[in-house]
This record gives sequence, structure tokens and C-alpha cells, in this order.
Amino acid sequence: MIVGISSGARAALLGTTALSLLLSPVAGYAQALPSGGTVTHGEATISQSGSSLLVTQSSHTAILNWNSFSIGGGASAHFENGSGATLNRVTGNLPSAIDGTLTATGSLYLVNPAGIAVGTGGMVRTGGSFVASTHDVSDAAFLAGGDMVFAGTSTAGVVNEGVIASLGGDVVLTARRVENAGTILAPEGDVGLLAGYEVLLRDLASDDGRFAVRVGGADTEVVNTGTIAAANAELRANGGNVYALAGNTQGIITATGVKKQGGRIFLTAGNGGSVTATQRMVARPAQQAASLPQSVPVPQERPASLGGIVRISADRVTLGGEIDVSGDTIPGGTIIAVAKEQLSLTENARLDASGADGGLILLGGDYQGGADPQNTYWHEAIGTTQTTLVAGGASIVADGSEGAGGNVVVWGDDHTGFAGTISATGVTRGGDAEVSGKATLSYSGFADLRASDGAFGTLLLDPYNVTISHDAQTTGAGFTANGNDSVINATTLMAALGAANVTVSTGAGGAQNGDITVAAALSWNSAGVLTLDAAGGIAINAAITAQTGGLTLQSGGTITTGANGAVDVARFTLASGNWVQNTSTLPTFSATDFRITGGSFLRATGGDGVAGDPYLLTDIYGVQGMATHLLGHFALAGDIDASGTAQWWGGLGFVPVGRTNQANSFQGSFDGRGHAISGLTIDRPDEDYAGLFGYTSGATIANVGLTGGSVTGSWYVGGLVGRQLGGSIAQSYATGAVSGRNYVGGLVGRQLGGSIAQSYATGAVAGLNAVGGLVGYQLGSITQSYATGAVQGSDYVGGLVGWQDGGSIAQSYATGAVAGTGNAVGGLVGYQLG
Repeated sequence: MIVGISSGARAALLGTTALSLLLSPVAGYAQALPSGGTVTHGEATISQSGSSLLVTQSSHTAILNWNSFSIGGGASAHFENGSGATLNRVTGNLPSAIDGTLTATGSLYLVNPAGIAVGTGGMVRTGGSFVASTHDVSDAAFLAGGDMVFAGTSTAGVVNEGVIASLGGDVVLTARRVENAGTILAPEGDVGLLAGYEVLLRDLASDDGRFAVRVGGADTEVVNTGTIAAANAELRANGGNVYALAGNTQGIITATGVKKQGGRIFLTAGNGGSVTATQRMVARPAQQAASLPQSVPVPQERPASLGGIVRISADRVTLGGEIDVSGDTIPGGTIIAVAKEQLSLTENARLDASGADGGLILLGGDYQGGADPQNTYWHEAIGTTQTTLVAGGASIVADGSEGAGGNVVVWGDDHTGFAGTISATGVTRGGDAEVSGKATLSYSGFADLRASDGAFGTLLLDPYNVTISHDAQTTGAGFTANGNDSVINATTLMAALGAANVTVSTGAGGAQNGDITVAAALSWNSAGVLTLDAAGGIAINAAITAQTGGLTLQSGGTITTGANGAVDVARFTLASGNWVQNTSTLPTFSATDFRITGGSFLRATGGDGVAGDPYLLTDIYGVQGMATHLLGHFALAGDIDASGTAQWWGGLGFVPVGRTNQANSFQGSFDGRGHAISGLTIDRPDEDYAGLFGYTSGATIANVGLTGGSVTGSWYVGGLVGRQLGGSIAQSYATGAVSGRNYVGGLVGRQLGGSIAQSYATGAVAGLNAVGGLVGYQLGSITQSYATGAVQGSDYVGGLVGWQDGGSIAQSYATGAVAGTGNAVGGLVGYQLG
């Protein structure tokens, strides 16, 4: 009598015909050993002694046909086939039931269209590979070796409830339906549970693994509730379902790799199929693998340098267990899960790619959906998911214990709902995470991207239009997508900024422009930087406060602020877009470190920016904004405190207005209207064109004073203007120290045409060549002007002008001490030509 195989497993996997055969007293079926064996290829002998069967094979390959192939409890069959391979094909109509022991020194293939089951007491142990299939393989393919195709119309299945172990090869179970509820061990090879009508077994692995289900259907199914321990594991169907379920057996899938390569696990169900994984899966280098079952000897230690890989794909994927590709002293591995329709992580899902450096976890797609193949994490396209849902309680971890945190992407083409947690902390740097719904995003989760000794990583939130408010997240039941507009809850966002830099990004598309609206006040106390990156415009209608954090704005349109849109941050960066504030009452603006790296910045209390109606500036931020409106006309509406510029750009200070060349020079007008700018600091010793204005061309500057502060540059350095090309300067002055290399002046570094009138400089001036108390190099007119500061240089050094190359000086004087170490040094003019 055959025992040890549950009737439920038989019914599900062997089909109705096989089940009836197993449970009815069919004559001959109760035999304990295979029967009716004949050798059709190669050389082998079959002998039996009591309850033991021995097949001795003297050729490298052999093919045997059997009338039946079952092994009863307590019985055994052994194939002495060296390192060769034996194909056993069952030609009768009885399924194979292995309740005893089946062993081979080499590889063993068992083909039975009626079904194959290894019972709870059954043991299969081979030195080489073991393949059990209800689909046939041609004799020619088997004898040739290499890639093999198994195909057929059998509806029976293959089930394992016992132990199958291959010490040096692979274990493959293939049928229309395949189940493992027992233990499968292949420490040096691959395990494949393959459900389909036509299956390819490759001789060599590719990026996509060893095995492929080339033809399948909706009735194909793989179920694993047992334990798999192998170098690599593949559970595949095509159009059917793949289940890796925790069940009651506490099973685990462990892939430990070989040599220096971490293990790989594939769960794929093809078009129309689904994958459900609630079972624990571990893919690591062998020396770090979880403890393996000891039913047979299994190597526990192998050198390792790369983390494991788990890849999951189908039309629908549900993950509800643990997936572990972590490393201890090596970088974490990679987890990739993509579903064409919907990818779901339940509250019990835990994905871990931690390591010395954090690993990579891609859920639903690559970076920004893989839109730019040159800017992705994975080396090949992985596809995208329409809807990705991560439930509260789900955990995604890619921490780096010695170096940087890892990278995490959660992507949905249509909608992403994220309520779980991400951790990609590091030591040298926090990792980066993207949670994006190309159309809509509901984000109520948390991402920790901090670093103990380095900078925060960045969290990217990337829908179409988005509003940051105290409203509920944009979501229906179960995070169902409900339109193009997304809402990010302000409280959720502020919490995220406590542990990461956060980027809220919108893409142009759908029915939306890709706008971002800040409708609720934001405040955080960490060093986190909030980046608002809008394909369209940005509206700041509520206060943003981060006295130790930063705000970066990137916009494809206009950036506006409402009456309540105050900004008070440690660091402000305008990267792109047109910042426009022009109203009689401006919302408060303060930034310890203020930077404009792109776009334009206008902050004024009136005016149209034309000659007869200039923009009115009331703070140093508006003054800095002139650098982005080089043809504009400006006037001061009051005195300006510029003392904070000493901390801009990491200590480099104010960026001169107009730089580099004539095309990038300031060509408008600036009227101080008798007001002064105090404490302006420019400390750019390696940069040319330094001054409040770095380079002017035909500009008109009048009635402004610069008090205190200092200006340091390289060539063309002046307290007010670095290089003046034509235009006029009138009734203006500078009192701060000025230093540089060549063409250095207390008011103007180099004057090429134009005029300076009724102006003065009193600060100390230092440089090398062409250094003057008022002007370093003059080719224009100077009238009714003076300098009183000390002047120091090498050649062409003068109290008023260092080098006069034509032009005129009238009703002007200098009183400061002059010192030069080289040629052409004078109390008024160092060198005069013309």
C-alpha cells in the first residue's frame, strides 16, 4: 500500500484521472518498485533484490521506458550512473508515487504524463540534477545535452511533499500544475518550479535566469508552501498563477548563489498571470544564508562579494511576506517587482536589501518609470506597473551599515498609493527614494533617508498636479486612482522632512499642467531640503519655515506667492522658473544662504521695470534678483541691509550683477535714490568681474552708496562695478575694502568709456597691477570725484587711478597712502598714457 501523499495534494496536482488511480486498488499499482523497464538507448542493467531496485548504467547517457514508476514506503531505487544522466519515461497510464527512496550518482529525469508525486516520507537524492515532468522531451534533445524543451498536453501535475535533494545539480519540476509542500535542496544548482505547456530548460543562465515557460495558459499554476534551498530558485508560469505561500509549514525559499555571486529568485507568471508571495524568501551569498535544512549535506560557507537578486513579474502581483537580499559585510542585493496591472504590498510585507552599502529595490518601475534609459538604476528595461499600492505596516529597507544608503523606487503609471515605510539610512550618505504616481499619488507613509556622518538622501514624490494641504490624501478605498490632481498632506510631508530631503515633482501630461500649490503652512526643524519641481507653475500660498533646512524651487512656469506665502529658511535655491513678487506689501522672505542657479527672480514693491517706472527694491534678495533681469530698470525704495550675504553660497557671498562678457552684462539702469546698501560681501578670489555690478554695458547707475562690507575677486574688481563699458556712474560711493589681482579699484575696477561723476571711495584697495583708490584702469572721464583709502599694489598703482589709458580727470583728488612694489606708482595716477 502506498502511503504519505495527501489526497488534497493529489487532487489539486494530479487531476481527476490520476487521483482515481491513486485511490483505487488498481492491479499492479501497489507494487513497491518501478516495473516493466526496458533500455531504449545506451547501456544499463536493471536488477531487483527484495524491496530494492538497482539500475547500473555503463554509458554516459541512457534512456529507459517503464510501464510504471513508483516506489513504496520502505522501498528504494538506485541509479548507479556515475556523472551521467538517465531519462526514465513512463509509458503506462499510472502516475508515479515516490514514498520510498530514489537515488542516483548522476542526473535523473522522470517523465510521466499521468503525474508525479513525492510523498511525505519520500526522498529523492541525486549527485547531479533531478527533473520531474509530465511533459516529454525528445530523445535527441536529451542525448545532445544543452538546452531542452519539455512540451505536451498532459493536464496532470507534479507535487512534492517529501525531500528532493541534488548535491551537485538542479531540481526542476514541470507540469501544467506544480506544487512543493516539502523540501527541495540544490545547493550548487537551480530549482525550477515551472507550470506551462512548453518549458525551456537552458544549459546556461541568462540575466532572466535558467528557465522559461514558453507556452502556458490560465490553467497553469505553481504553488510553493514548502522549503527551497538552492543557488538560485525560479517559480514560473505563463498566463497562470504563482503562489509562494507561508501556509502552516513555515517554509522558506533560500537562494545562496555560487562562488562570488549572490543567489537569484524569480517569480514570474507572464501575461494574464498573477503572483502571490507571502512566504519568506532569502537571496544572499552562501556564507550569509539562513540556516538550511540538514536532511542531506549542504555546503554552508562559500566566498561572496555580491548580494542576491529577487525578480517578480506578472500582470498582478501581491507581496505579503519577507523578501531578504541583505548582506552583512557586503552591499545589499536587488529586489525588482513589476506587475502590468497592479502591484500590492500588504501590511505584512517586509523587503530588505540592507548591507554594508544599501541595495536596490524597484517596485512598479525604475527611476521615473524608466522614461530616460540613460538615467535608470537597472541595466535593462524592467517595465512599469499601472497601479502600485503599499499598505500601512509594509516595510521597505535598504540601509547601509558602513557606507551609503541604498535606492528605492515605488512607481505607478496611473496611480501610486503609499502608506508604508521606507528606510535607506547610511553612514556616509543617506539613500534616495522615489514614490511616484505618474498621474496621481497618495502618500501617507514615511521615508528615513538620514546618514549618521553625512548628508540626507532625497525622497522624490512625483505625480502630475499636486497640492500640499491639510486635506486628506488623494485616495479612494484601497488607494484607487481618482483623477489627475494629487494631494500631499502637510503633516505627512513635514514628518518626511525630518528624516530626508524631499522632492515633490510633477510631470506634464494627462489633463494637467504639472503645477504645485502650497496651501498649508510647512515647518520643520531638521536639515532636510524640500525641493518643489513643477513642470508647470508653483504657487506658495502658505508659509514655509525651515530655519535649519532648505527650499529649492524648479519650475517650468511662474512661481508666485500669496499674501501668506512667507519664506524663512536656512538655504533657498531657485534652480529654474520665474519667481514673481511685485506688490506694495510683500510677504516676508528670509534665507541664511540665498542662491539663484537658474530662472529669474523678481521681488519688488512696484514698478514695471522700464526707464520711467523702475522696479522698486526693498531688500537684498530683490537686489540679487537684478542679476536675472539684465535689461531691467531698478530703484531702491529704502536702505538695504546686505550683511547676510557673508553666508551666501557657503561664504562666497553675493553674486555680482552682470558677469562674464558683454552679452551677459547689466545694460539697464539702477537708481539708489539716495539710499545705501550696507554690509555687502563678495568673497570670490578666483572669479573675475566682482562688485555689486560685475560687468555693465551702457548702464546708468546713480545715487547709491555701498557702506562697509568687502569685495574680493580676481580680475576686474570694484566696490560698485567690476568692469564699466560705457554708460555713466553718478553721485555714488563705496566705503568697503576691495581686493583682487588686476584692474582693481575702490569704486570701479576697469572703465572702458563712459563717465564717473560726483562719486567717491574710502575703503582700502589692494591688488597687483592697475590698482587705484577710485578706478584701477581708466579709459573714460572722471569728474568731481575722490578717493581717500590706502592703496597697495605692485605695478601701475595710484591714489585715484592706477592706470589712465586716455580719457580725462577733472576736479578730482586722492588723499590715501599709496604703496607699490614695482613700476608706475603715484599719489593721484600711477601710470598715465594720453
